[in-house]
Amino acid sequence: MTRALYNAMLAEAAIEIRHRLGLASDETVETAIVLGTGWGDAFPLEATRTANMAEIAAFQGLEEMVGHKRRFEIGTVEVSAPKRPTLRPRTPRSGATLNIPTETRRVIVLRGRIHMNEGTLNPSVLLKVRLQIDVLIEMGVTKFLLTAAVGSLREDLLPGSIVIIDRFISFGQDQMPNYPGEFVSIDNAMNRAMVANLNFPHVSHVFFCGPHFESGDDKAEMARRGADVVGMSVKPEVFTVAVARVFGGHPDVSVLALGYVSNGMDEQMDDEKHRQRALKDAPQLAEAIMQALTRWTD
Repeated sequence: MTRALYNAMLAEAAIEIRHRLGLASDETVETAIVLGTGWGDAFPLEATRTANMAEIAAFQGLEEMVGHKRRFEIGTVEVSAPKRPTLRPRTPRSGATLNIPTETRRVIVLRGRIHMNEGTLNPSVLLKVRLQIDVLIEMGVTKFLLTAAVGSLREDLLPGSIVIIDRFISFGQDQMPNYPGEFVSIDNAMNRAMVANLNFPHVSHVFFCGPHFESGDDKAEMARRGADVVGMSVKPEVFTVAVARVFGGHPDVSVLALGYVSNGMDEQMDDEKHRQRALKDAPQLAEAIMQALTRWTD
């Protein structure tokens, strides 16, 4: 598909999603959250409207995937209000409850991201990987919180850990959803100020397209090259944001990426077991999202 045709499809998709989410043409939502495996099971979103991908022309033809609901949602969350300087700290009386001020934040949520490996036998899907992010940028989103399940490549990085993904290592030829000439770096997209504002371990991520899992030998080689975690998403979305910043006229768009370590370095791959582990830890993952929303800095 030519860029001109893609841009036309993008504009139409943005209009259709706006309509389904009840957004006026001049109305924007600043923050979008891409919910990976386990991340959305306890996320306290008060959803008001939903747009199923299957009902949006540009996204039709996608296969169903276990654990991925394939929809955009708009709603609100209650987050702790930013701290404001005070003249003197106030200590609550004995037995009194400390009231923490909150504020209502409006967000768009993407449940059921499209993966690059879904285009292995259907190249048209590859553009949808890009479109799912581009359409949100077209609608005015400037802050992307990406979440995903990842596998550990370090013995000291245990299942259940939450990490900040702020570096990427290539393993072979990673096909990204870029048009020819769209040369960008991951550094063009990451929100470095935000990364420094959260107290989770910082890791390097290696993208493994799949749809098969990495072998033990793959893991050993990835670890030897300096990667800490491995996953089948995140990197294409970060690249899409980088392209939008450099070539799309959206210099203010940025990304924060969080990973949930669903399996250990030496653990046998078991998709259902890892999904159940993420489900058990869902409250912890929801809290991490809320912390990120509370502490987000430009």
